[in-house]
Amino acid sequence: MTDIPVWDICERLTEVQALLHDHIERGKHSAADLVAKVQAVPSESELLRAIFDVGCFPPNTPPPS
Repeated sequence: MTDIPVWDICERLTEVQALLHDHIERGKHSAADLVAKVQAVPSESELLRAIFDVGCFPPNTPPPS
């Protein structure tokens, strides 16, 4: 990941968008694979930290460890 949290978030969203595109347009991924990959994204600790850093969590939310 980079030192710019917003860029990290955009990169991950772009990767999810590419997965969706490959599934819809090319049938490259099964629906189950797609769902598993997309569900894994929000649990990535570096991504959670980036989302926290840009202020997407309420102010009283403790930072991810």
